[in-house]
Amino acid sequence: MLDPLKWHMEREMEKARRRELETKFSADMGGLNPSMRAYRAKQFAYQIMSIVKDFVPDACREDAIYEISLRAYDMDVEIAVVPSSRDAEQNAALRAAESVLSPMVIQQVRE
Repeated sequence: MLDPLKWHMEREMEKARRRELETKFSADMGGLNPSMRAYRAKQFAYQIMSIVKDFVPDACREDAIYEISLRAYDMDVEIAVVPSSRDAEQNAALRAAESVLSPMVIQQVRE
């Protein structure tokens, strides 16, 4: 059973961490020159929302963008755009590796 006091303390610590994160994010986004980390977080959120916009109600979009931005800022993430030519390169490398490696047959040993 979960200890109510422990749960309460963890919840309060989580709230304090979120307030600190929101303060940092707001400070980095404010002004004319947002930090690169904050800018990447905001771009990440907009890219994710462009993918899932049909599944998120209009009334929730701004809140969702803010929450995604906050999480992206916390984790310092960004979406890498990989050119489609990389897919062809990967497929060619896989085919080459498959032709070099012969299939292995592993027999099951019974005792």
